[in-house]
Amino acid sequence: MPHYKEEWRKKATIDYYSHFLALWVGFNSWYKEMYTEYEYKSSKGKTVKNKKDCHYIEIIQTVFSNPTNELYDKFENLLYTSSKQADAFRTDLTGLYFALNSCTSLFYEETRREEQVKVNITFEYVKIPSNKKAINLFEITLDNEEDSEYAEFDQKITIAEREITVSDEDFFAAIIEILYKTRCCLVHGTMNPEDDENHEVVKYCYNILLALIG
Repeated sequence: MPHYKEEWRKKATIDYYSHFLALWVGFNSWYKEMYTEYEYKSSKGKTVKNKKDCHYIEIIQTVFSNPTNELYDKFENLLYTSSKQADAFRTDLTGLYFALNSCTSLFYEETRREEQVKVNITFEYVKIPSNKKAINLFEITLDNEEDSEYAEFDQKITIAEREITVSDEDFFAAIIEILYKTRCCLVHGTMNPEDDENHEVVKYCYNILLALIG
């Protein structure tokens, strides 16, 4: 009697592309309801009446109170506390770092000026602007002196072998930017779904977003 191991293995493989996009729909619904009354102003100071997704994302990245940013509060909790969920979240952040660095759909452009390093990540044709405060290419080191439930961690970002300490807000903004740009690549069809490296990036984006909005 023949076996069908390979055929069923393929059926059992999780499609993180569809899972991530389905999760994003829920996220999209949440932030539009949460920030529908928030007054967003353009760089020229004009109020934007009809906010686009990119405007909502920028609000999430920069507004931490009035209204309270539930996503950021969850991010800090997962980053600093000691629990199985927090451990899994930090593991996924590290996994995302390695997935980004091995993904052939991305390339990195580094500029140096007065001992500051800025890195642009290009998701094929979608570019993350370098003028944002967020640091976009990272390796995560989390150290805590006390092994307690509320132990404080010192997160450091390594860019091009240079260690840079960033604020929680900038770190959060970087993660949200990566999630958003990954979503853009999928929605606009610039990510090859047959590329296993792309799938790894999306898998970690899914895990991270699920933890933040769960």
